[in-house]
Amino acid sequence: MRTFLGFLVLLAGCAPTEQFTLPKGDFEVTTHSRLFGLEATKAQNEQAASRTCPEGYIVLNEKIGQDADGNYRRWEFGCLSR
Repeated sequence: MRTFLGFLVLLAGCAPTEQFTLPKGDFEVTTHSRLFGLEATKAQNEQAASRTCPEGYIVLNEKIGQDADGNYRRWEFGCLSR
């Protein structure tokens, strides 16, 4: 039970994750930082990119900024193909 509660706190600390498919076929993911800072947003973005691109991905552009929802990390990424 404690593990589950810890997981919920972790999710609240990094409010994920908006993900979009861009017109050129790449993807964008944005994670806002709440409690755990911008390093945690990197982990959230890595998880989203790994789910979208199970064979690997490349970050094409990274932006760290601030908006009405707080601090965020935004990645534009593309999937690797074999």
